[in-house]
Amino acid sequence: MSTDFLLEYINFLFDQQTSVTPKQMTLISSGKRTPSNLFAAEKNELQGLFNSSFQLNEPEWVEYVNTLVHNKSLVIDNGNYTQTSYGVEKKKAFITQYPIIKKIPELTYSQTRKEFWTWFIFVNQIVSEYSYSNSRYIPAINDHTKQMRIKIWLSKQMTGEKELTERWSDELMRFLEYIPEMYRHLVLDQLIGHASEGLTRRQLSQKYSIEGSEIDISITHLMQILYEKHHELPLFYSLWRDVHDFCHNGLSESAWKSMKLIDQQYSIDQVARMRKLKENTIKEHVLESVLIDPDKSVKPFIPESVYRTLIELFENKPHVSYKDATINVEFLDFFWFRLVEIERVRVMRCQQN
Repeated sequence: MSTDFLLEYINFLFDQQTSVTPKQMTLISSGKRTPSNLFAAEKNELQGLFNSSFQLNEPEWVEYVNTLVHNKSLVIDNGNYTQTSYGVEKKKAFITQYPIIKKIPELTYSQTRKEFWTWFIFVNQIVSEYSYSNSRYIPAINDHTKQMRIKIWLSKQMTGEKELTERWSDELMRFLEYIPEMYRHLVLDQLIGHASEGLTRRQLSQKYSIEGSEIDISITHLMQILYEKHHELPLFYSLWRDVHDFCHNGLSESAWKSMKLIDQQYSIDQVARMRKLKENTIKEHVLESVLIDPDKSVKPFIPESVYRTLIELFENKPHVSYKDATINVEFLDFFWFRLVEIERVRVMRCQQN
């Protein structure tokens, strides 16, 4: 990735509400699904950085953000980096230059976007062979589980090979119409088909004179565009849903198992006993689920009287601390406090937008 692109992309990820340290950025980009890390991403509107397609270690983050400070795009205050008004203008110019780069608003699909592109290339290869009446050809990939899931998805389409090929081709052309011409070629050059080999990451870098990481970031945002257009791409969205399910709906596997039981109306303590885990571990799984899924309500996990008191506290003092909140709520569980805090962060963001 060119230094200029990486610097401007990092500036793009910032918002004027963002206030983070290089260590936090390292952890967020790594995709660690701890409640504290997920909350840091949510609170600082760094959903697009979470589980990033590019990785920097902490010293590298220090170098890049300090360069942005030198360039007056960021300022540093007590070790935290925030965006300046000049940085906002630079961000607008970057978006104009790279029109597919748009804000990613939630944490939900961070792993799905990565995984989907692999599945997409694989299915395209199969469908391409169908178009040449080569229905017995099923390419192999190293992950047997993934290959079987794709075969099951193909069998669920309840359509003939000719119709499936036509639908796939139609939606591919429709998707390409949504993106600028340069990116159409970037997508098509990676697809594998009948008697056609897709270009490798290195070959793409050479052809387009860009670093591999810039390609990865572009694919991330292209997959976000595909998701946002899913109402007009039903076949692709069907595959997307299967990939999302394969990725445990955006959760860690353990949290996914716990939430399946929670969704069956088992209580937190019941799930802890059933799974032979600590109750606090199940609470962390609930926090992970709420942070990953912005549509999940926090109210079922909090006593009604505690919820009302906390809401009133946050309305009067938006940045109230847990320590201050314990003065107003006796025996306040931090789990309850954090759930309401997450809800308030999202409410305030909607009000500002």
